[in-house]
Amino acid sequence: AMYNAACREAGGRWKENPFAGLRLKREETKKRAVPVEVVERIAGLNLRGKPELAGAVDLALFSFMACGMPFTDLVHLTRENIQDGGRLLVYRRRKTGGLIQIGINTGMRQLIERYARPDSVYLL
Repeated sequence: AMYNAACREAGGRWKENPFAGLRLKREETKKRAVPVEVVERIAGLNLRGKPELAGAVDLALFSFMACGMPFTDLVHLTRENIQDGGRLLVYRRRKTGGLIQIGINTGMRQLIERYARPDSVYLL
């Protein structure tokens, strides 16, 4: 990418491309799932006296309920991402730009309502 950017900036190509014939293999990301028991333990944590942790736990639970939504996508969700009469969460992945649609379940709705602030465009 840097080589190509330098070529564009210089207004052309070098006589010999030092990367000609180079092929990079991209490994498929291994899918990892958090066991349901772990999610249940997180949901059942006793956070009395530790209010600073409650928000982090809620974000983690929302991520799990939203099919493992990445943190960066989670914190950029706005009211505009809620569509179809409040039944769908529709957003573009920050990393890939891919369009994602997720049904909003009861747990997700409860967290959205808990963190709703009239002075903020963000959901959580």
